[in-house]
Amino acid sequence: VSMAAQRLRVAGSGRDAHGGSPHLVSRPVGRRRLHLLPTSLVLIALAVTIGAPVAGALDSEVDSLPAKPAEAAAVEPVKLGPLVNRFLIAPEFKFVFCFIEKVACMSFNQMFRDLRRPFDPRMRVGWRVWKRNNPQQFNLSDANLSAMLVDRTWHKAVFHRDPLERFLSAYLSKCAGGGHLDSRRMCLHSFPGIRWPATFARVVDRLGPEQRNNHFLPQHVFCGGLQHTLRLYDTVQPFVASRSRADVKALLTAVGVNGPNASRALRRSFPPPERQRRCVSCHPTGATHRLRSYYADPDTVRKVVNYYREDYRLFGR
Repeated sequence: VSMAAQRLRVAGSGRDAHGGSPHLVSRPVGRRRLHLLPTSLVLIALAVTIGAPVAGALDSEVDSLPAKPAEAAAVEPVKLGPLVNRFLIAPEFKFVFCFIEKVACMSFNQMFRDLRRPFDPRMRVGWRVWKRNNPQQFNLSDANLSAMLVDRTWHKAVFHRDPLERFLSAYLSKCAGGGHLDSRRMCLHSFPGIRWPATFARVVDRLGPEQRNNHFLPQHVFCGGLQHTLRLYDTVQPFVASRSRADVKALLTAVGVNGPNASRALRRSFPPPERQRRCVSCHPTGATHRLRSYYADPDTVRKVVNYYREDYRLFGR
C-alpha cells in the first residue's frame, strides 16, 4: 500500500516514477505463465490522497463485490461471445493476444505487425495497423479461436487497466475536446445527444448498460467474454504506463520472441522515454497524472466503480 501511495504522489506531482511496480510477477517452471497479484492503484491512491470520505465510499463499493471464483481446469472448447475481432494472432509464435481499447491498443496492433513483418510481406506495405492480424485475416472461426484458447501450446495474453484510470483516459481522448479527428464522432456514438465537448460529470452520469463504444465498454466483455475465458490465459498483466516497456519485453520473452525481431517491435511500439515523442502508435492522454483532480467527488468515484464492478471482480482490486 505504501509503495502504491508513493507512486501516486509522484504521479500527482507530474514527475516520472522509477521505483518499481505495484504488482507482483512470478514465472513458475513448466508453463510460461505470468501470474499476478494485482492491486488497484487508483483505489489505494484515492484513499491516501483524497481522504476518508472517498476512501469510505470505495471500501463499501469494492468490498461488496463477490470474490473471484477459483480457477477450474478447462479441457473442452469454450463458447465465445462478442468482440472476438479484438484478438491478435501471430501463428509463427503460436501467440494470441486480446487487445482492449484504451489499454495501449494501437501500440499492441503495431507490435504484432512488426513481429510478423519477417514472415508476411503484407506487413511491410502501407501505414495502417488496424485489422492486420485479427482472426478474419486468417479465416478463423469462433470454433477455431475457442480451440486455440484451450490449446496449451498457444500462449494467450491480455493487458488490462485500472477501470477508473481507463475511463478517464477514454473521456480525455474522446469527449473532452481536442484529441483525434474522430473524437467527436466516437463521443456522440457513446453518448447520443450529449453536447460536445462534454463535462466529466455529464459523461459519468450517462454511463449505463446501453453503452456501445468500445472505449467505454467494460474490459470483461472483450475477446469473446474474458469473464469466461481469463482462466485460460498464460499472461494476465496490469497495464502501468511507466512499466509497460519492461512488461511487454517480459511477455515477448515468455512467448519466445527474442533478438532483432523483439527489439524492433519494442522500439516502435513501446519506446524508451526519450523516444516516445516520435512514437506513431503512442497517444497518451496523461490520465495517470490527472486522477486526483477528476475523482475528487466520492459520488463520481462510486458511479464509475459501480459501472465497472465486473472488471474489479475479474481482475482484482
